[in-house]
Amino acid sequence: MNSDDVSPWLIRGIYLFGIALILHAVIDLSTTVWPLRIEEMTWRYGFLGLGAGYLQTPTLGLLLIAVTALWHGDLGLARGVGTVLMVSAVVLMLAFAIFMLDVVQIRQLRGAEAQTAVLYGGLLQAVKYVLASIILAAIGRGLIQTVKTARSEVPLAPVRGPLIGSAAAPSVLGERPQEEEARDVDADDAADDEDEGDADERDPDGKKSGKKKGKKND
Repeated sequence: MNSDDVSPWLIRGIYLFGIALILHAVIDLSTTVWPLRIEEMTWRYGFLGLGAGYLQTPTLGLLLIAVTALWHGDLGLARGVGTVLMVSAVVLMLAFAIFMLDVVQIRQLRGAEAQTAVLYGGLLQAVKYVLASIILAAIGRGLIQTVKTARSEVPLAPVRGPLIGSAAAPSVLGERPQEEEARDVDADDAADDEDEGDADERDPDGKKSGKKKGKKND
């Protein structure tokens, strides 16, 4: 069974399921940290710390959409998902840098007994950001290269005639059909016969002239 035998409703259902996974994580995280207070350091620390735990679900949704698009032959969609993954990898690296700066500042505000816990907790979440960024970048780049390779291997329409200026053009163009050659030979023979007949009529000593004189004498 190939992708052509699969119902389009199944493909659409898989796409919708992947989108639902992405939206579920976004909505859940947004309702947890709402209202937005980006300028506050403690809010950013909590938001980025929670965000590291929500990376798996939207990533799985994007991968599901990408794999289905490749299998079904939707190269444009697969390339689009690859681009989104590459951009997401850059965004996660920026989030990692901001989160680590907030971890350092939050650690200084806590007591001596809580500084170690803040540092270890921050490092654990930072590892999640780094790993997710590497994975997304690798998969995104792989999707884009796969789409380029698939498009380059698409067979072009066959050329029915030789191109002007190509190496095969002179030999092909120089070959003429046998029927045309036969017609040319017949035309040349007919022209030669007419020329011989005209020459015989103009020659007084020729056979045709002698025959005409003999008939008159009889």
